[in-house]
Amino acid sequence: MARYQTVHSSLQLAQTLFMPAGGSRAAVVGEELLDWLNQTWIEPRTEEGLALSALVEPWNDSNFWPYLTRSILRGHTGSACIFVAKLEEHPSPYLQHLAIGLGRLVKNHPRSTNFADDNEFFSAWREWRVHVTLIRTEFDNLPSNEGRGSWRAPLSELVSILQGDEEALLRVCKDTEAGWREALCLWGVWRESPLRRDDLPALLQNTILPAIPPDVDVAEEMLHLALFEVDLGKAVELATAIDIWLAAHMIDLLAPLNVLDDMSEHDNTTALRDYLVMSYAEYLRTDPHLWRITADYMYACGAVGEQSADQVLLAVPLQGHTFAEPATGSSMELDTVLGANGDIIAAFEALSAICREHKREHVRRRICRVRQQPFFVTCI
Repeated sequence: MARYQTVHSSLQLAQTLFMPAGGSRAAVVGEELLDWLNQTWIEPRTEEGLALSALVEPWNDSNFWPYLTRSILRGHTGSACIFVAKLEEHPSPYLQHLAIGLGRLVKNHPRSTNFADDNEFFSAWREWRVHVTLIRTEFDNLPSNEGRGSWRAPLSELVSILQGDEEALLRVCKDTEAGWREALCLWGVWRESPLRRDDLPALLQNTILPAIPPDVDVAEEMLHLALFEVDLGKAVELATAIDIWLAAHMIDLLAPLNVLDDMSEHDNTTALRDYLVMSYAEYLRTDPHLWRITADYMYACGAVGEQSADQVLLAVPLQGHTFAEPATGSSMELDTVLGANGDIIAAFEALSAICREHKREHVRRRICRVRQQPFFVTCI
């Protein structure tokens, strides 16, 4: 399961960075990174919210402020507004008053996905920040002893984050599971709204990684770092070490986008792509049940791949007969591939379909000719 999550999150990150939803890599990237973060590391947990919801005075629970802060940071507006509204019932009239303003801020937080034009978004963002400053002024004018030892410190940090305070944002991300990745993904939502993809490498090196260094012994982290820094040669190398499927699909995704031109270690991106896809296809070939998908992968790899795929199809048995000698170690037993009853017609139709799909008519005819039974003769 852990390997699957690594593969899925890494491929999804590559898509987020190099195949933006809006079609432009120059677009602001905060919301897309936040979406990737929320799918990869789910925070805060639903059960935490349910437990707090059951309490009459949830603010007395040690998990209240961490949960509220994380809900706001991760853009879970509905949940956050519910718990901010709870503070309107707090015994402190000062906190009650601040909660009203905080609730408006959370509800009205500008999201780039709600604007058709970047300039409109930036204008709304600047206006929203003015209201955050007003909340900070009200907070700073509280009586000196109000809320000390309970809600004053966590509320102050939350307001600092809404103000875009760099240190506060890094501090709240430092000890989380996602660490530097969470800080980077939240940066464009809370700290720097115009953040774009080209800004990410410098932001990482100059600001985020010095405060929250990656774990160099965790392959997933290093792969994500290579993708964020657009070090794609290293990314492909790390992906290959993690899972050949990931490497094959990652380079297949990136190759058409002209983002691999700077891979100095690899002179021919197309050759590398075909090598990785073929490597994965050969891995699939060890399972005779997967002959269809094995052939599909091979047919995507030029002339060499086509020849290998032809041999895969010719090695599929019908009534115990194959049309070519299978590769060493990949023999396909009739009962294994077709089942005990040997559904010959279904298998033949599948073979014919894949031959037509990939324009391998000569392979289809060879399969038909090899048997002298009427069914196969009439199919030519």
